[in-house]
Amino acid sequence: MENKKKFRWHYLVDKKFQMKYAVVTLVFMFIISAVCGYTVYHTLWTQLGEKLAQVYPQARLVSILNVVKIKLAMQLILLVPVIALVSIFLSHRVVGPISKIKKHIKKLIEKDFSKEIHLRKTDEFRDIAELINKSTESVKQNLIKTKESVDKIKSLLKSATPQDNKRKVIQQEIESLDNILSEFKMG
Repeated sequence: MENKKKFRWHYLVDKKFQMKYAVVTLVFMFIISAVCGYTVYHTLWTQLGEKLAQVYPQARLVSILNVVKIKLAMQLILLVPVIALVSIFLSHRVVGPISKIKKHIKKLIEKDFSKEIHLRKTDEFRDIAELINKSTESVKQNLIKTKESVDKIKSLLKSATPQDNKRKVIQQEIESLDNILSEFKMG
């Protein structure tokens, strides 16, 4: 069987969460950019302002200052979509696996133990998915054992007569079922 690499083309799995993540990232990026830009801009012009005032006329210095402001603003504006896309891609590495895990747990609640969670190597929460898969397999195996014991008891009861010695075998099967069920913590 070929091991094909899976690509995810649908990056907005949980739009509300991912958009919130993108907005928080953008606000944080904007604050840091504004503080850094202001610090560099203010420091540069306070240090060079007096020296440049002697070289350039004041009108020329103001126009240079305005060009620098506009370039800083444009670069910040151009970075916004890039940061938004990066935040969506990064949040997808978290939201995608969480979405798969939620769907799997809903299946388990519906008593469907037939599938496993499959995550990509780059996804977060792989260890949690593996633990869920192992626990699901363990429950599945115990259910299979329980079903086999129930089937055995049914067949013994069908073939047993009231005076038959199969009562002891039936009692052993019931004790086996009780042991299997006692492995589960239910309270």
